[in-house]
Amino acid sequence: MELNSYICGGVTLRLCKQGEYGIDLTFDYSAWVDEFGPGSIGWAIRRSHDADAYLLPSTEEGSVSTCELTSTESQYAGYGQLEIFFENDGETEKRISKTLNFYVEPSLQDLGEVPEPWESYMDAVHEDAVDAAQSAGEAAQSAADALQSARDSEASAQRAETAEQSILDLTAGATVNNSVGTPSVTVTVTEVSGHKNMDFAFRNLKGNKGDTGEIIGATATISDTYGTPAVDVTLGGTTTERTFEFAFSGLKGNGIADVDIQKTGTVGKVDTYTISLTLDSGDVETVSFDVTNGDVTSVNGRTGAVTGLVEQTDFDALGLSVVSGKLCITYEE
Repeated sequence: MELNSYICGGVTLRLCKQGEYGIDLTFDYSAWVDEFGPGSIGWAIRRSHDADAYLLPSTEEGSVSTCELTSTESQYAGYGQLEIFFENDGETEKRISKTLNFYVEPSLQDLGEVPEPWESYMDAVHEDAVDAAQSAGEAAQSAADALQSARDSEASAQRAETAEQSILDLTAGATVNNSVGTPSVTVTVTEVSGHKNMDFAFRNLKGNKGDTGEIIGATATISDTYGTPAVDVTLGGTTTERTFEFAFSGLKGNGIADVDIQKTGTVGKVDTYTISLTLDSGDVETVSFDVTNGDVTSVNGRTGAVTGLVEQTDFDALGLSVVSGKLCITYEE
């Protein structure tokens, strides 16, 4: 007979009939092993006529414990209790137990003489009295079970409140060291006045230092172009052996392909000349300057002052020249 469902259900089990024996009772205690670790299991029974309980022998296979009932356990009819307890093998001792209420049904195997009619009546009355007593016992047991269930519920509520308060009072912190190696973490739990703190110390999260890089060379080119000076840098090589290539452009000046000088106007003694510069790019830039004429000392071999020379239309400028750092203008009549 498997007892896990009966123990958890909180019911009274009809265990056997008075005098019966050879009944195997089994209990799977794997849940206790999962929660508390390996340990030992034990059985204890208190019969209906006993004031004290006594231990029962059992065998274990895996996490299933088996106990065989003998005629000793079924000797008395009535209500009794069966307890299964577990003790773990760890450094922190844990003990848990479950109690099952059972009933041994009376047996009619011991036959007596045929009773007189009045004896049958008395037996019937006695049987009714026994039934009434059994009903009263069952009612009392039900009340006891209800009281125990209420106590268990209250205890569960208290444990839940305690667990919730523990979570609310819990704080945590963390540190990371500046070292290289196998990553690890150490958790330290401290408690001050019921307040718990968890500290996580992480180690060796820093990666190994890479190879040192080195610049092994650089090249540069200059294009034969005009424009805004610029440079493009191209990164080459590997992460440990780098090369650079610099490409300069627009460094060439804007060359002059042709120069033309013309007199472009005369106002009084002031002549205006315009210099036209044709650049290599095809663009033309111009600049003008004025020349104020003084007394003419020589015009085609003539000497002396010439009045109104500039206003006369029969004199034309032949060209420009620089003599001893001075600009000279040659005219002809």
